[in-house]
Amino acid sequence: MDTGKYRHEKYMLFALILIICGYLAAFTLINFRGFTHFASADMYADTVVAKYMWQQKTLFPAGWVFGNQYYVVTTPVLSALFYGITGSVNLSMSIATSVMTALIILALIYAIKPFASRTQALVATLALMASIIAIDMGKVEAQILFLMCSYYAGYLITLLVCWGVWLRAVRSARGRGYDLMFALSVLLSFATGMQSMRA
Repeated sequence: MDTGKYRHEKYMLFALILIICGYLAAFTLINFRGFTHFASADMYADTVVAKYMWQQKTLFPAGWVFGNQYYVVTTPVLSALFYGITGSVNLSMSIATSVMTALIILALIYAIKPFASRTQALVATLALMASIIAIDMGKVEAQILFLMCSYYAGYLITLLVCWGVWLRAVRSARGRGYDLMFALSVLLSFATGMQSMRA
């Protein structure tokens, strides 16, 4: 292998990792230090329902009406668990959104791993982050955390896992653990209500 090309690829990998780590560091800082500043009415509602979920020990708190989804695998459900530990709605949602961010990245890597090099996987991760920022910046309110704070994070994770399973099936690249991931994709699809007309 050409050493110049190998060195260039190493620098490219390092630069991509540095940019991604910088994004995650900024996200974490904003998430834990500036959550109340960036929280919108929808995000505030997610923190409230998380509190009610923990207090009433149910995913469907009394007096809270959902749409046609089950809302089982969502950020507020995870936040409810952390609320039981921390007792703070803002801190619990900050932790939950950070976890959901990590799960989104892992789901993306799972979806493309057999069909992409390390550099391509990092570029795809960077493209996902850039698209989230672009969507957020296009809104009147700076909802930089909205995707991870809302039910949409669960949808995105489910979509990426299902794509990964489907790609492996059609490309005959199932590999080890395929059956488990297939079962997880079916479970996630029903848990997030992805089978509904709205999705």
